[in-house]
Amino acid sequence: MLYKGNPVYIFDILEFTRDKIAFKEDAVFLIAVNDIDNTKILDCIRDILETKCNYIMTYGNTAEELHDAIDEIIIEQSLANPHLIDIVTVYFNEKILFDTLDFFMNYTYLKEDKHNYVIIADENHYNSIKEWLNNL
Repeated sequence: MLYKGNPVYIFDILEFTRDKIAFKEDAVFLIAVNDIDNTKILDCIRDILETKCNYIMTYGNTAEELHDAIDEIIIEQSLANPHLIDIVTVYFNEKILFDTLDFFMNYTYLKEDKHNYVIIADENHYNSIKEWLNNL
């Protein structure tokens, strides 16, 4: 799927693997989950940080906690990888999902450069997001 000429990917968090995001272009990420106690999510974050990621948005009941966990991982890894400090992180936990998606798709990456939109979602959000994307 393309949006404004840029690829859009959506992955179920349980099926996500690093090889699915081996991009040459920049990527912006939306992680929509309700439970951050899953080690799969933190492994996913570590994989994301190894890409050309420049923006991570979190959404869901635990968006703020996941955001804080991401910031901690960035700080830990920034000694070896100083460019990670430039990654913008933001959370949306009290917004309507579709408003969050609209913001993510239209205002997170304002450069004209080619980039990738990547959405990683849990079972609570995956189908709703996929349906919303199909209506773009």
